[in-house]
Amino acid sequence: MSAPARRSLCAFALGVVAVLGSCAGPLAPSPAKVYRIGWLTGNTKAEAATVIDAFRQGMRDLGYVEGTNLILEIRYTEGHAELASALAAELVGLRLDLIASTSTNELLALKQATSTIPIVIAGATDPVGDGVVASLARPGGNITGTTNSAGPEIAQRRLQLLKETIPGAARVAFLFNAAQGSEVRGYEQARAAAAALGIDAQAVEVRAPGDFAGALAAAARGHPDAIYVGGSVLLGTQRQQILDFIAANRLPSMFSVNREYVDRGGLMLYGQDLNQVVRAAAKYVDRILKGADPAVLPIEQPAKYDFIINMKTAKALGITIPSSVLAQATELIQ
Repeated sequence: MSAPARRSLCAFALGVVAVLGSCAGPLAPSPAKVYRIGWLTGNTKAEAATVIDAFRQGMRDLGYVEGTNLILEIRYTEGHAELASALAAELVGLRLDLIASTSTNELLALKQATSTIPIVIAGATDPVGDGVVASLARPGGNITGTTNSAGPEIAQRRLQLLKETIPGAARVAFLFNAAQGSEVRGYEQARAAAAALGIDAQAVEVRAPGDFAGALAAAARGHPDAIYVGGSVLLGTQRQQILDFIAANRLPSMFSVNREYVDRGGLMLYGQDLNQVVRAAAKYVDRILKGADPAVLPIEQPAKYDFIINMKTAKALGITIPSSVLAQATELIQ
């Protein structure tokens, strides 16, 4: 074929392409990826709602909108630890992009279920001590995220504040999940701190939702001057039962995590607001979805703690909060 003929053929072909393109209109943009995130919680649906909403808000702040480019698959064990393995396997079977959890028991079930899907910790107390990760600085494997504790001295700080508020407190009940290693270690740390302050520690152990009625009745028979409530998700499943017990027995109370306790009538919280913790965890989710390796993302520890006092509860109990304690509060609920 001569050169002029080849040029004519090429021009004709380009013309056809141009005409077809104009008929079809502009090329449609490729659809945005829809990320599928799992959430496994040991809590009930009702008690987990605030925390999961905080996670949704954290994701929205980063540009992920549920129903648009985000799908959440949520599973609840409702305090029944034996369900965690089956629900973890169910989530893994959905071939999700990532799974998150606040609960140590559920995190361990997820770790057992997958070594490839990234897992984000949203506030577990002691992920190293409980065997979830190898270290805070370099977690290794497919798991990273946030922890809500900076170390054993926090228990001592809570008891100091409690003792300063109620100088006559000689016996404190410690409610904790005896089936969770970090909770048992937390109780041992608190007991040692209590002894140094001249306080007798009364252990109130629970392992399942059905244990609370009997454990709390036994606690009442011990006539404690105050109660210190651990941070286990199992306790969160029975939050209202705990608060009802505290109100009925007119007990000053100290909580270690989740401001909902003081919002609903508990006296004091010294710890991290779990809602803030899960919003911070959303940033880890974003980084991993964008390609970061969880094995080398250091786990975030708390930079500060909230100290919240419910002044309405203090008044109802006839407690005058010392000015030295008030000066340390980050928030007073009036």
